[in-house]
Amino acid sequence: MTQQPFEYGYDARTPRAVLSLAAVLAGIIAMRVVFSAALWLVIPLVLLTVPAVWDVWRGHHGRLWIDERAIGWRTAGRAEQSVALGDIDKVNMRVGLDFSQRITLRLTDGTRRKVPLEVTPRGRAIEHRLAERGVTVDRGFFA
Repeated sequence: MTQQPFEYGYDARTPRAVLSLAAVLAGIIAMRVVFSAALWLVIPLVLLTVPAVWDVWRGHHGRLWIDERAIGWRTAGRAEQSVALGDIDKVNMRVGLDFSQRITLRLTDGTRRKVPLEVTPRGRAIEHRLAERGVTVDRGFFA
């Protein structure tokens, strides 16, 4: 019996992301224009939005996939990487203090590979797909 391939993707130009960014920038402009907020308050807020603006401007996208042979990913500006399932000793899944999920692949040769955060899906879908393929998954919190 073959398992269905798993695929997760993201796109920085989703309507939700663009509208959220526009709302934040409109709020910062309103702080300055309507409420005469000091520049020392407005400039750091604008600088915090620069990475999001850059992602939307460039249209960054990426994907993660798991098939019967390997787990792989491709992120914006990086080469495609994959690891054969047979080379994986264990997968560590940790939830950080910001509730983001982090995945580290522990390989049989003792090295580790971290899956980039931007292609890491939320929830337990990836955990179930790895378990279906016989990969040991260790889940924990706040690492």
